[in-house]
Amino acid sequence: MAADADSALLTLRRKSVWRPTALLVRGSAALLAGSDEEADVVLRDAAREAAALGCNETQMIAISQRSFIARRRGEPTLADELSADARAVSVENDLENYSTFAAALTASAQTALRHGKWAEARDLLRATEPGRAFLTEATPWLAVGVRLEIARCYLTLRDLDAARALAAEIELLLALRPDLGVLGERTRDLQRDITTLTAVEENARLGLTPAELRLIPLLATHLSFGEIAEQLSISRNTVKTQAISIYRKFGVSGRSDAIAAAARLDPTRAAA
Repeated sequence: MAADADSALLTLRRKSVWRPTALLVRGSAALLAGSDEEADVVLRDAAREAAALGCNETQMIAISQRSFIARRRGEPTLADELSADARAVSVENDLENYSTFAAALTASAQTALRHGKWAEARDLLRATEPGRAFLTEATPWLAVGVRLEIARCYLTLRDLDAARALAAEIELLLALRPDLGVLGERTRDLQRDITTLTAVEENARLGLTPAELRLIPLLATHLSFGEIAEQLSISRNTVKTQAISIYRKFGVSGRSDAIAAAARLDPTRAAA
C-alpha cells in the first residue's frame, strides 16, 4: 500500500486531482504500520492539497483521521478543532450522504463525549449507521478504523450491546482482509475491554464485594477453605461466609457451580 502510493506520488503532477488520494493512501499506510506521527504529517498534506483542488471527500477523510490521531496522542483540543473542520467540510460540500461521512460524524461524537454531551454523542453515533453499512472490505483500513473509533465511543457511553455489535462487524471485515497492521491489535484490545467492562457491570449488578471478588479465583483452585484462609490471612469461617454469600448472589448451591458461574461472568477469571 505504501509502495504503491509512493510510486504514484513520484509520477503525479503537483496539480493532479489524484495526488490528494495518493497522499491519503500513503498516510493510511503509515497508520496501519503504527506510525501516527508520520501519518499525521502526510494526512495534513493530503487535506491541504485536497482543499486546493476541490477534492472534498478526500479532505474530509484526511481531517477526520487526523482528529482520531490527535485524540490517541492526548491532544484533545486539537482533536476537537479537527473534528469541527471535518464536519464543516462535510456540510459545506454536501457530503452528508457519502458513506465516508461516518468518519466525520464519529470525530464529532468524540468531541461531544469529551464535553459531556452524552445525548448529542449518541445521536451522532446513530447517524453513522447508514453510511457505515457501505464502508466495506473495499476500503478495509477505513471500514475497520472508523468502526473501532465508534465502538470506543459506545464503551464510553457504557452501551455494551452496541460495542459488541461493532466488534462483530470488525471481525467479519478482518476475516476478509486480515492484514491490517495495528488495527488487528486494536481490535483485540477492544474485545478485551468489552469483556472487562462486561464483568465489571455484571459484578456491580450482582453486588459482589471486593473481598468476594478476591475469593472467586481461589475457589477455582484445589485449595480447601482452610488453605484459602491461610493465603488471605483471614479465618476459615470468614472464607466460608464469603463463599456462601457468593453462592447466593450467583444463585447456585455449591463451589463447582460458583466456579462455572464466575467463568461465564469473565472467562479469564475462573480457570478450571
